Amino acid sequence: MENPVLENMMTRASVRKFTNQPVEEEIIDAMLHAAMAAPSAVNKQPWHFVVVTHPSVQANINQYRSPLSIVVCLDTTKTMQMGKEWILCDGSLASENILLAAHALGLGGIWTAVFPVTDIMQRVSKAIALPDNMIPLNVIQIGYPEGEVKPTNKWNPDNVSYDTFGRKK
Repeated sequence: MENPVLENMMTRASVRKFTNQPVEEEIIDAMLHAAMAAPSAVNKQPWHFVVVTHPSVQANINQYRSPLSIVVCLDTTKTMQMGKEWILCDGSLASENILLAAHALGLGGIWTAVFPVTDIMQRVSKAIALPDNMIPLNVIQIGYPEGEVKPTNKWNPDNVSYDTFGRKK
């Protein structure tokens, strides 16, 4: 099926090596707009994005030496009493939109987990001066890929059931 959106999803791959070329401001803005277009539970939009390019801050949060990191944070004051864990889903949806937008714009990226590892959460929170009500969910490292990036076919029909668990087509 020819469809540019599906093609973008199917060809996105994690990128771990980047050139030193900075990411243009308008591209960063486009990725942030895509992130905020993600759905969220009861439309709470509990996310906050910290855009990091400064070398000293990057040194504390950037595992793969990309020119840009976006820290996806969750504002615990923008949640409900019941279902407060939904903010994890909300942040994950926004994160995927960033990764898909980066790929569509000719960049590469990789999601590096922060939550729920306490020492990593504390290190990242300190590096970007997060207030106590904010949880760092992940660091998305973004840049222009160094070398060719080949996506992996992750389709596995064993992970699909129809109508009831275990029922095949």
